[in-house]
Amino acid sequence: MLATVGDAVSTIGAVIQLNTDVSTDYQSQVDDFKSDQEKEKMQQEIDDLQDKVKQLEKLVRRAIK
Repeated sequence: MLATVGDAVSTIGAVIQLNTDVSTDYQSQVDDFKSDQEKEKMQQEIDDLQDKVKQLEKLVRRAIK
């Protein structure tokens, strides 16, 4: 009987550890996804600013002529 209880406790411990591992992995993937989204948003903002700089450069060149 003690062996059965020991096996049950061992199984419960393994399930808890697996749950912890899965939860940690999931949170890591969520964090990576959020980071990628932020990087993409920043890159889009950089691209937009570069386009605006090019437009301003064209306006300045026209004004100088």
